[in-house]
Order: sequence, then C-alpha cells, then structure tokens
Amino acid sequence: MRILIYKRTHVGDPDNRRQFGNEGCMGRVRGFAFDAVIGVGGISDWPTQQGIAGKINWVGRRPRKSRNPVDSRGPLVSFTLKNFRLFEHQGPLLVNEAPLLAKRVFSSRARFFFRSLTLAEQREAQQLLRKILDLRQFDHLQLIKQPVGRCATVCRRLLKIVGCSKVRTAVTPNPSFHRTCAKSCAGR
Repeated sequence: MRILIYKRTHVGDPDNRRQFGNEGCMGRVRGFAFDAVIGVGGISDWPTQQGIAGKINWVGRRPRKSRNPVDSRGPLVSFTLKNFRLFEHQGPLLVNEAPLLAKRVFSSRARFFFRSLTLAEQREAQQLLRKILDLRQFDHLQLIKQPVGRCATVCRRLLKIVGCSKVRTAVTPNPSFHRTCAKSCAGR
C-alpha cells in the first residue's frame, strides 16, 4: 500500500465534505499515486496555534481524484465516509500511536513522505490506518460538529471554519481566533 504522510500547517483542508485540496493544500503532491493519506500536524508555530501540532489530524484511504476548480496544481481528492476520519485538534498524538513514524516525521524538515519509509515505518503506518479506519478505535475523537446554515464559510485569513449568526455550531479549536474571524467576516 502506498501511503502519503504529510505535515499539516493549518486546519480546513480537507474539510467536512471529505475533500482534500479544497484550499489548494499540498498542490501537485495530491496528484501522486497513493492509496492512503495520513495528515499529521507539524510542530512549528502555526500548527501549534491551530491546536494540531504533533497530532494525527486526518486519514483517508481509497482516494477518488477529480479536476480541482480551486487549484490547478493538483486534483481534488475525495474519500467515502467509510474511508475517511477527520480529527483536526482532537486527534491522538502520533508519537503515542506510531513512535517510529513520529520520529521519522518530526526529526526531518521534509514536508511529506511517500516512497522513503522503511519497512518498519510502513508497517506502523498500515497498522495506524487499520486501527483508525477498520477497527474504528478513534471514532470518538472525530469532529462531529459541522457548521449549519447558508452562511457557513471558510475564513481565508485564518483558515478556520466560522459562520455568521445563522450558524449554530462552528468547529474552532481556539475561541479567540473564532471571535477575530467572526468580526472580519461579519461585513460580507
């Protein structure tokens, strides 16, 4: 199984519609011939502020690729509900679930890993996918709150899901960011 593992810097791509590339994240890399993806929060300032640092943010398996209307560098990658889990800031720490993989990912400046995994790292990645997607051991951590109503929008400035007064729930790991976004988006 060809597994793409990459370090994320922000939330929002993929989104609750199970679409990877909706904000252009990872550009041409989305066009690689992978069978599964594991998105892990990087450990720099931005992912730390977003609340995703060091955590398994999302996984997807058996991707379907189509033309991307937002970003011509790579396709829009979609997943079925059965083969996708989105955790964002609620995900488990990678170091606790796959220590070899965590050491490889966080000790390197590389943004993604695709063909360079050792056999042991590959085995850990496959076990992780099995635990998350087949055994459903982390389903209780999934983001289940979704924006509702016509005014839900992605705030491009902070890449957080926000909404106006017609939205009953917003998925935001940091309430102060949400207030800032809500003010800047209120006049649209």
